[in-house]
Amino acid sequence: MTTFIIHIVLLLTLPPLLPGVINKTKALFAGRRGPPLLQLYYDLFKLARKDMVISRVTTWIFTAARLILFWKNLDCAKVLLIAKPPTWLTADWLEVLVMAKITRVSEQ
Repeated sequence: MTTFIIHIVLLLTLPPLLPGVINKTKALFAGRRGPPLLQLYYDLFKLARKDMVISRVTTWIFTAARLILFWKNLDCAKVLLIAKPPTWLTADWLEVLVMAKITRVSEQ
């Protein structure tokens, strides 16, 4: 159980680091300094402090959609973390593919 919690924490905290490493490496090869390694973390914290601007005519679905998508992505990650080789081609992977497709449709 503790390894699962560690995986979830790492899954939520490490992805913003990868673009920072990529941007720093690209800048290094181009002979520039580039942005700070943790720039995406700074941007995320800045965005988290901002208030939402919601129109008076929107419904509760507009607010709930962001939470639903967040939990759906976390659920997909959970399935990928606990999937063992015999279950790769079962309904777990079908769930991940369907959820990924729902995310793509809802982001457009």
